[in-house]
Amino acid sequence: MAKITSINKFYVIFLAASICQATARFGNNGGRREKKKTPTNRGGGGNDKNGDQNNGDSTIRNLFNHHELIDRDSAETHDGIEAYTTSEKEEVAEWIKTHVEQMEHLMHDTEEYIRKWDPLFEAAFDLREFHDITVEYLENGVHVVQSVAEGVEGDEWECAKAIILAHANVVDNFASIGQEEAEKIHLVPSECDGILV
Repeated sequence: MAKITSINKFYVIFLAASICQATARFGNNGGRREKKKTPTNRGGGGNDKNGDQNNGDSTIRNLFNHHELIDRDSAETHDGIEAYTTSEKEEVAEWIKTHVEQMEHLMHDTEEYIRKWDPLFEAAFDLREFHDITVEYLENGVHVVQSVAEGVEGDEWECAKAIILAHANVVDNFASIGQEEAEKIHLVPSECDGILV
């Protein structure tokens, strides 16, 4: 049996905490679909000050572990992306919807982060006001349109679009290879040089 060093222990704990997704508290849900309390959606949760998950939610782990059951079709648009993320398996489709709803909540209703140790994700959350997301919940998953927010111009527009495209590429890889992609660190696009301080 291999000896686990303190550095390896830290990395394992850090990685495990970072890939778990926040579960939103759904009281007045702002018109979003009603949530049932299930083992993968217990309510509560949130992030610590480093942007790492502390609630042990298993939704994202379930998606990584069943990524071969996820169909993802994404395409670049003039100002962002359009994507369908679906599954023929009902349970996986529910995990997809739950995860997207959690991310919508984090982006629009909080100032919290996920994966703050990953530069791309940190930048996406730092510049959350630079992009809009529209989600259509389907029977078998979601249809997402993510675009640069109205009023964002010039270099900030280029940066926002580049982050949207880079994030979509990472999500494509999450769906195709699962956990392996989650363990990678993703760089901020060069279009954002000088935008982020």
